[in-house]
Amino acid sequence: MARPSIVFEAVRKARREPSFYITGIGSIVVVVTSIVASAFNPLAIPFALWSLLPYAVIFLAGRWMTNPWPAAGASLAALATELGVRASVFVWPRGSTAAIVLVFSPVYILALAAPLGAALGWVAGKAWRWHLAGRALVVLVAPVALGLTVLAFARPELFPTTVARRRALLERIGPPRVVVGAGAFESTPVSDAPKWSFARDLTGDARDELVLVDHRGATLLDPQTLAPVTEIAFADQSGRLWGSFATLIRLPDERLAVAQTGGGFSRTRLQGLDGRVLWEYRPDSDSSPDSLDPADLDRDGVVEFYAASLDAIARLDPGGGAVWKRPTKLADLAAVLPRDGEHPAWVVGYEYGRRLIVFTENGDMLGERKVDAGLTVNAADFAGRRSLILGDRSVRGYGIDGRLHFDVTLGEFTAVQEVGVRLRPNEPASLAIVGATDRDAQRWRLLIVDPNAQVVYDEIADVYPRLFAARGLETDALFVVAGNRLRRLSPVGR
Repeated sequence: MARPSIVFEAVRKARREPSFYITGIGSIVVVVTSIVASAFNPLAIPFALWSLLPYAVIFLAGRWMTNPWPAAGASLAALATELGVRASVFVWPRGSTAAIVLVFSPVYILALAAPLGAALGWVAGKAWRWHLAGRALVVLVAPVALGLTVLAFARPELFPTTVARRRALLERIGPPRVVVGAGAFESTPVSDAPKWSFARDLTGDARDELVLVDHRGATLLDPQTLAPVTEIAFADQSGRLWGSFATLIRLPDERLAVAQTGGGFSRTRLQGLDGRVLWEYRPDSDSSPDSLDPADLDRDGVVEFYAASLDAIARLDPGGGAVWKRPTKLADLAAVLPRDGEHPAWVVGYEYGRRLIVFTENGDMLGERKVDAGLTVNAADFAGRRSLILGDRSVRGYGIDGRLHFDVTLGEFTAVQEVGVRLRPNEPASLAIVGATDRDAQRWRLLIVDPNAQVVYDEIADVYPRLFAARGLETDALFVVAGNRLRRLSPVGR
């Protein structure tokens, strides 16, 4: 009778050990989810092979060990981590980029999960051989630990310690309510329909109109009286013309057009109301610019365009031609602010984790500031000064010279938005701020700080209150968007 092959003998011996079956289950999970999720695309095969690497290493390492417990612990830890990670991607994704974790999970499993599991497996083996009580402890603790590992990756928001911290946070914050300013501000409902809303001067009267848009067209309202100004129809009503990264602008010949301002992998271009592409800005054929912000920064009545791409920030004319271009490194446009009295226009670029750069509308550099990663960045007019804004648990404004202009603390919240808004005639701008807790607590804070640095309005909300202002000649109108609800927030008796 022929002698069995070495491979067959190795498999026969491995079948006596738990790690053989555990790594087999992990391998099946990897292969099935990789192939099915890719709709049986052959390109998924190399990716699946990469994801199988930890199981191959654990299987081979287990052959060299005389003690089966570390191999079993390593394979169980790898499987629990794999199940949690793949559930977070394919069952409960928390964002459009959730699948990126699959690229790095094999390294994480090999470098951390498997060694930790092997160490715990060795301890479990000692406890198992020690006493009946040790066996009972292993039987009780191991399933709980593995289940919590799966939960930690699949649904981190449901992990027991996270739930306890969230409950304590909500108790400290309290229910949605107006904490300060209920009698000093009035909230006027504008629309409950599912529409996009923003403010822009589309009639050429030097004041912004309130614009409500759906796929059929736009309605322009007076931001102070909320009376209708005009209706604009889109020739292309299929939904291809308008989306979350679109805005309306007024061209020099008084025609209206749709600017696609970019976001993610969206294209940055200008289209007519019939959907026809007037021009597209794409300096790198392999990627789109990060953003395209239309603005009349020099206040000559003609809209310019400011674009950020991989290696530059540029100004474009109404025809899409480059007026100037300044080299930057992976910069985004943090803010664009028009000329205002003694303040020149600002074009603020942000190189993540490196610096803020401020140009004029003519491309002249006004200054720069080093910025650490993890902060929100912005720029706004507040209390008669123009400031670069850095936000975390507080909102801090700095001049280009580095001087601190203001510091507003947010308590339990982290800054996500700031808008300078002139709420009363002959008064410098106030600052409206939105702060957020973590995404699962579902609490936001809306603050309005007056030019004297006093909090005049403080609201706790359970839906994100996005802000924008309609600029007027003497006062601005502040609008709050929460879900489908649009309202105007203004001082009583203004």
